[in-house]
Amino acid sequence: MSWDIVRLGDVCLEDKTVIDGKSSSKPYLGLEMIEAETGVIDWSNSSVEGISTCYLFDKRHILYGKLRPYLNKVALPEIDGRCSTEIIPLLLKPDVCREYIAFLLRRKETVDYVMPENTGSRMPRADMNHLLDMEIPLPPLNEQRRIAAEIERQLSIVEKAKQAAAAQMAAARELNAAYLREVFNGNEWKTVKLGDVVTLQRGHDLPAAQFVEGMYPVIGSNGIIGYHNDYTTEAPCLTIGRSGSVGKSFIYNGRAWAHNTALYVKQYQNINLNFFYHVLKMLNVAQYAGFTAVPTLDRNNLTHIPIPLPSIDEQLCIVEHLDKRIEKVEKTLAAVQTQLDAINAMPAAILRQAFSGQM
Repeated sequence: MSWDIVRLGDVCLEDKTVIDGKSSSKPYLGLEMIEAETGVIDWSNSSVEGISTCYLFDKRHILYGKLRPYLNKVALPEIDGRCSTEIIPLLLKPDVCREYIAFLLRRKETVDYVMPENTGSRMPRADMNHLLDMEIPLPPLNEQRRIAAEIERQLSIVEKAKQAAAAQMAAARELNAAYLREVFNGNEWKTVKLGDVVTLQRGHDLPAAQFVEGMYPVIGSNGIIGYHNDYTTEAPCLTIGRSGSVGKSFIYNGRAWAHNTALYVKQYQNINLNFFYHVLKMLNVAQYAGFTAVPTLDRNNLTHIPIPLPSIDEQLCIVEHLDKRIEKVEKTLAAVQTQLDAINAMPAAILRQAFSGQM
């Protein structure tokens, strides 16, 4: 590869042309409107009016998100507008392909280069002088354009594969929901209030720093979050996400520590907990969370919910039936997730190949 190695600052510069947002009718672009990794701009996603100081940009610029640079927000605008000062318009010099430089900025290697020199701990910002000092490969203009076009072609294939995998995931999850509807809808079982058969309790505080290595899983709102040398519940341990993954149910057939981010079943009568787990899946418990800035599930909001209660023998038959069918779906979901993880790793590999002269 006989490409030139130059500084990024040799081929582009910061073009921070300031405009008062109050006096401009140009479209406003906030950092939240740029999708991480892809740079896709969602003009419908503006949460502010952009009435403060802004930077002007047009179709010549690359827009680089300097706030939280690990989010990797690099956009190519197709219209003129104004943007947050957390977005830096980069103006290219002649004989440089805008798309080529934008893809180069989206590389994992660029993010890794920028991160150690951030300023600010809670709200890290890229050091633009450090970024512009970064050495980059620069082939002739025609080669830049060819590489950018080939990256675009390959990434479009990856996106189609990603969409197909996501559709498979959605179909499998819907199959699980269909199995639950098939069992629970239209039956003539008696109903009881949830609180008549199950007593829910808030989980127990245990900061991660206080975990002591042991055999008992610590179960939070999204499942197992670590292990500890003590437990709070006998087997089985059934939890419901209280904060975080609100409403998500999880069952572990062993002793466990129920974390404070979850509710757990403290006592139960006349109901099999594996059956109750499937009931919770059918109920969509998240709808009972409080309407606050940070949704939280209060156990008192659940006690009055009517739930079906067949005989214990019938509950066990239902559990066996559902477990067999759902197990197959879960295996499919795991396989598709593995496929999706591999697909999500492809863009970084494509960019790495492109800028090492292998494309």
